[in-house]
Amino acid sequence: MINYSSFCLSNTFPELKGDVCQILGSPIGDEEIFTVIPSMENFKAPHVYIVYIDGLQAIFYQSQWDTVELTVLLNS
Repeated sequence: MINYSSFCLSNTFPELKGDVCQILGSPIGDEEIFTVIPSMENFKAPHVYIVYIDGLQAIFYQSQWDTVELTVLLNS
């Protein structure tokens, strides 16, 4: 039998307090999206900021924002 206790990661990472957990779990607001999209590097895929992962690079959203804005905001 393998002893996995030597691989235990408890106490390795700092514990997140309740107020930070609430912020991380809160919905992404339209203002946050409006701020993030223009500030992203052009050739990075915005998988962190857009709820669905589509693999499109930030330059697509930046150049086509008038077309995709409603879809992005409704799906975030």
